[in-house]
Amino acid sequence: MVATLPPGTDDPGIDGLEALALPEPGMDMFGSLRTGLSRLILNPGWRRVAVLPVDHPLVDPTTVKALVASNERAVIPSYKGKHGHPICLERAIASAIAGGEFGGPTLREVLREVGAVGVDVSDRGVVANCNTPAALSEALRAANSEF
Repeated sequence: MVATLPPGTDDPGIDGLEALALPEPGMDMFGSLRTGLSRLILNPGWRRVAVLPVDHPLVDPTTVKALVASNERAVIPSYKGKHGHPICLERAIASAIAGGEFGGPTLREVLREVGAVGVDVSDRGVVANCNTPAALSEALRAANSEF
């Protein structure tokens, strides 16, 4: 696993996670993705990658496993008709993104270009965008009320 981090950020020291400092501050998300995929592509031991933004911490691990197990080239989870994260890409697409073959400027445009397939999931975490502590609290409150 590779996590891209802002320059100067301390490595969180998580087993199995390679903390990769971004080359410059203020890099956009697509640039961060390209940087992470460029590092990940050096490892020949994988065929699919799940791209999970840090602001989606409530995704169930079984959802990630199901998306990675898909035979589609690119997969986007959908909860009650709303697209979410993580997206899953086959190695060839990840390599093309890393190599600059898709100009972006966003992953959404790349996903359209490659014909990403939506997959319905029952995991509300795929759409729980937690950009602030308040958003995380609300998402946790909503998740707890579903059970």
